[in-house]
Amino acid sequence: MMNHFKRHARFIKSVYVRMPFTKMVFLLVVLWLIFSAGVYFAERDLEGASINSYGEVLYWGALHFLLLVSLMHRYQLRLS
Repeated sequence: MMNHFKRHARFIKSVYVRMPFTKMVFLLVVLWLIFSAGVYFAERDLEGASINSYGEVLYWGALHFLLLVSLMHRYQLRLS
């Protein structure tokens, strides 16, 4: 069983080292978590805030990202 785990760990490390896409996804996830924490700490003490937990911030952040991507695709918007 341990050999099986080592083989998978070696595969994941190989993919991470050789593919810049995985580094980009990892960076995006880390940034999403950091900025979500910032939004949560900024809104947690406000009266009437619609966001009451860190999970809600993560949900709304992912939802807005997907909305932005779908709008860009629908209207053929380019970032460059």
